[in-house]
Amino acid sequence: MNKADTAFILASAGLVLLMTPGLALFYGGMVRRKNVLGTIMQSLIMISLVSIEWVYLGYSMSFGPDVGGFVGNLSLFGLSGVTSAPVLITPQQFPRQFL
Repeated sequence: MNKADTAFILASAGLVLLMTPGLALFYGGMVRRKNVLGTIMQSLIMISLVSIEWVYLGYSMSFGPDVGGFVGNLSLFGLSGVTSAPVLITPQQFPRQFL
């Protein structure tokens, strides 16, 4: 795996994570004073909800066996079957974004 590609993916993910508080402040500036805290909290709570959604659905739909060549099925729902044991992976098994 190319180290530069991996670094780019990690940096991009980190920048998107840092973008969320900025978006919360932007939305907070667009509402009345009494609604600022609620608006900011909604944006920050979405970080945890999207993380949970990724664990239950996103991973399986991204890296699971495809359905019609478009999107994965739910065979890896909730990271079932995913272990921490090292696995020998051939390049054909990697998603295209990591090559």
